[in-house]
Amino acid sequence: MKTPHEISEERITLAEEYSRYSGELAKLIKAQAEYFNKNREYHKSDTAVERAFDVTDDGVK
Repeated sequence: MKTPHEISEERITLAEEYSRYSGELAKLIKAQAEYFNKNREYHKSDTAVERAFDVTDDGVK
């Protein structure tokens, strides 16, 4: 069984990890929006733009 101190340390570690992943997600959402704005005119539909983004380096993440 974990002590309260160990649980507190684990909670801090999880909060740091969550913060890092949240930041990465925000960057990916921004990259997707920028890609959409730059490339929408070259595709027939929004879905086609999303599929094109999915094969980029950022889209694979």
